[in-house]
Amino acid sequence: MLKYLVILLDDTSTSFCHYDNRKSESRLMPIETLKGGIRFGMMENLMIQFVYPVDALPLEHLKAIETIDHGVIAPSGSPVSADVVVFNDWDTFLKFDYPDMGTFVLRTDSKQLCENPKYLESVLYQVTRLNIVLTDIETMNDEDFEKYDRFLDELRGIMKRLYLKGYQTQCNLITDRIVLDAMNNCNAGTESITLAPNGKFYICPGFYYDGLDAVGSLEDGLDIKNPQLYRLDHAPLCRICEAYHCKRCIWLNQKTTIEVNTPSHEQCVVAHMERNQARLLLNELQDRGIYDKKQEIKEISYLDPRRELFRRAARILPIIALASIPSIPIIADRANDCKGACDGKCIGSAKTVTDTFPRPKCDSSKCENKKINKNKEKYGKKISWSSDRRREE
Repeated sequence: MLKYLVILLDDTSTSFCHYDNRKSESRLMPIETLKGGIRFGMMENLMIQFVYPVDALPLEHLKAIETIDHGVIAPSGSPVSADVVVFNDWDTFLKFDYPDMGTFVLRTDSKQLCENPKYLESVLYQVTRLNIVLTDIETMNDEDFEKYDRFLDELRGIMKRLYLKGYQTQCNLITDRIVLDAMNNCNAGTESITLAPNGKFYICPGFYYDGLDAVGSLEDGLDIKNPQLYRLDHAPLCRICEAYHCKRCIWLNQKTTIEVNTPSHEQCVVAHMERNQARLLLNELQDRGIYDKKQEIKEISYLDPRRELFRRAARILPIIALASIPSIPIIADRANDCKGACDGKCIGSAKTVTDTFPRPKCDSSKCENKKINKNKEKYGKKISWSSDRRREE
């Protein structure tokens, strides 16, 4: 059921999620389109969120916007007072004069984020909520995962210090999972829809900026093909997942797996590393009496729910039957192929459903998967982040 209508007021409206807006030429939403969008929102009983560009809007547009209750998402340089302020660079983020209330969004790549945890701490003392959005999840590799996990370790320490000093700052990467007991995702296409300056509807702003097909217009109404695919109950991986805070970004799904209901391996690994750090933070704060001991985030043995999906399948189908199933490529799993003398027989080279079941460990000194694990010390084990689970060697 739709709850939100996102209205892009201009082609240069700020991005507030994983997608990039590379448009530099202003194209203001016509006033009649704006009024039509407001009318649509009122008739469908939707909460409207206006996404602003940096430049000031004409007075006529501002008056139309004030005719209805709404939320404002704006870039840091915008003259409007925003409910959500978006930063696209670190300089502005660190020098901004933060008000007492509000939500702030930092869009950054993983490299810059992992290099600046100490600077991040100074901002977390000034805000009530910070959402951090990674703009390069789809390109992250083993080395990036290692760095990100170390960053999350530091972030956990920062959040612990804040809470012990009486602050209640929220950071989506590590505190959201603590308070959630069910999936709380993006839900574009089911709970929200986007109206672009051209008067057409899109699943989310990213679909518009990438030139993907519209799903209706103000003139013809909303027409989402196969709407069930955007629902959680039609997402085989996500519906069994416990990374409740994960954005489950529909745009990122479509970009990386060509399926709106299937996340990439990278998106899953990042979300589960955050989940695991949230679990450690919860336990530490419970020891200090800040959270009820009844709250629990269970320990898991995987970083990608594909493994859990296969485990459940194994309960239903005998192993012998699975061995007879033709190999089915896992498109989204980009595990490193082993090209060593073991001829791909080590457990790290799983690329198909049948290969996912444990194989003998490789004894070859030339095995590439052994090289991958060099210097990956974590919890006293050697870890491969590119596998769909942590494994010991």
